[in-house]
Amino acid sequence: MLLSTQTKDVFATVGVERGIRMIAEAGYDAIDLTIGYLSDEECSLADDSYIEFGKRIRRIADECGVVFNQAHAPTPSQKYGDAVHNAIMIERMPNAIRLASIVGAKNIIIHPSVYPDKELEKKENLAFYRYFEPTALECGIKIAIENMWDYDSLRGHMIPCVCSFSDDLLEYYEELNPEAFTVCLDIGHGALIGENSDAAIRNLGGKRLTALHVHDNDYRDDLHTAPFLGKFDWEKILCALGEIDYRGDFTYEPYGFLNRFPADYLPHALKFMTGIGREMISKIETYRKK
Repeated sequence: MLLSTQTKDVFATVGVERGIRMIAEAGYDAIDLTIGYLSDEECSLADDSYIEFGKRIRRIADECGVVFNQAHAPTPSQKYGDAVHNAIMIERMPNAIRLASIVGAKNIIIHPSVYPDKELEKKENLAFYRYFEPTALECGIKIAIENMWDYDSLRGHMIPCVCSFSDDLLEYYEELNPEAFTVCLDIGHGALIGENSDAAIRNLGGKRLTALHVHDNDYRDDLHTAPFLGKFDWEKILCALGEIDYRGDFTYEPYGFLNRFPADYLPHALKFMTGIGREMISKIETYRKK
């Protein structure tokens, strides 16, 4: 099981090349390329410039002894009623998939989109995913569906939306080609809408669940902080991952933690999380053996 972390705030703080080297020096095995937060100057998906960008950062990663294990596509994937945005995403998403493949990622997370009607929502999301299936198969990479949440601004709290619950993820997954699609469970998102992550993990099972976004929160806000800085029962989560024989990687998405640190302090923050991640992987392996 590889220990990985996302690039959003690292690249934004220190740049792409230095960010890759910093993650490697902090002791990670792998990197989750957060494509949606790359600037057009760094990497444009509107033309073929992403190809050279992908080759360049893969060379840097190879030099540093790390791999890109997964990627995160631009978001939102679609906006209900926004034809201009939707047309741009339909055009650029295949290049995001190709970029993820170039760097060597096994999965690329593409968010499902919210619609006002559940029947329409499922129909449109499945059609959207299936549109990119040929590209995924051609590139030898899987598209991962992620559990999402929404916010009720009137009442001031999180509410379920598209694929919020593990049953929803299963329903979508069963409609799609398993050769091209998989499931990413965001450990933090489920807690915000009332499904504990250990229950979701067991419901999904080890064959369907092959990717994670690991972070913590207080069950109220999507803090994306480091483990143990929120309120989760991590022992239950790690036990569930071991019990289902989870064979994916352990990938952090802690941008709410990392974005607090200036460049000089960022290596220490990354290293802090490396130690926790190694211990958590060890716990998963212990539970797997039991």
